[in-house]
Amino acid sequence: MELRCKKVKDIVLENSASASVFFRYGIDYCNGNMSLEDLSGENSANIDEVLHDLENISHQGTPFYLWPLDLLLDYIIPQIRNRPHKMTQRSKR
Repeated sequence: MELRCKKVKDIVLENSASASVFFRYGIDYCNGNMSLEDLSGENSANIDEVLHDLENISHQGTPFYLWPLDLLLDYIIPQIRNRPHKMTQRSKR
C-alpha cells in the first residue's frame, strides 16, 4: 500500500522513526486515524514534503508496540507536555 493512503498511526506503528517526521510537521500521530491524503486539506504541511521525509528515514528501531511500557511512557509523556493538542486548545477557549 502506498504511504499516501496509509493511516498516520499505522505508519508510526510500522516504523517508530516516522513519529519524528510527523512531529516536525505538526501532524498528530497519536490519534492519527486519517491518511496523509486526507490530511492534505486539513493540515498546512506539504504532504509531498512529508512523504519525501518519510521515504528517507531509517527503518531501524523497534516498533512502538514492542517497546516496554516504561520506555514508551518515558517517550510519550514529554511529547504530550511539549505540544498542546487540539483537545487542550479547545478547553482553553
